[in-house]
This record gives sequence, C-alpha cells and structure tokens, in this order.
Amino acid sequence: MVTAWDVPRNPLSDRTLDDSRLSADIRWGFRIFTNTPAEAAQFTPSRMTCNNCHLNAGQRERSLPIVGVAGMFPEYNRRSGRLYSLTDRIAD
Repeated sequence: MVTAWDVPRNPLSDRTLDDSRLSADIRWGFRIFTNTPAEAAQFTPSRMTCNNCHLNAGQRERSLPIVGVAGMFPEYNRRSGRLYSLTDRIAD
C-alpha cells in the first residue's frame, strides 16, 4: 500500500545529486514543495503546503501529480475567462 508520506524520489537523500547549483536548486524546490510555510511564507498565509494536496511530493499517480504538468499550460481558465500560464496557476 502506498502512503502519502512515502516519496519515491527524494532529492534530499538522492546520492546522484552533487554540490552543483542545479542540485541545490532541486533540493530547495523540494523543500518549498514539502515545507511551503517555512520556505515561502509569503505565499502560504493558510500554512498549507503544496504537499497537502499533491501527495507523495507530487509524485503519486491519480493524486494531483505534478510530473509533466508544464506541458498542460497554457490552458483556458473559465473562472477568470482567460488563458492561464503555469505561473498563474501556482499563484492562484
């Protein structure tokens, strides 16, 4: 059984990542995603994390996964009546 806290690919413990800037950015993005209030407090007044809805750090199938999501944008948003970029969706 898969549980919400199991992360298939965890960059904080991934030995293939080195000390490069890219690896540091990957780790920081993961921390923002899993601990949003501490890493990006200005965007989370409710104290929720991205991980609250996107289970297994966005890597769980059929649970709002984020893998490949960039290819879905831009998309039309009926509520706002305009095209939404991925940046719009994250901020909204």
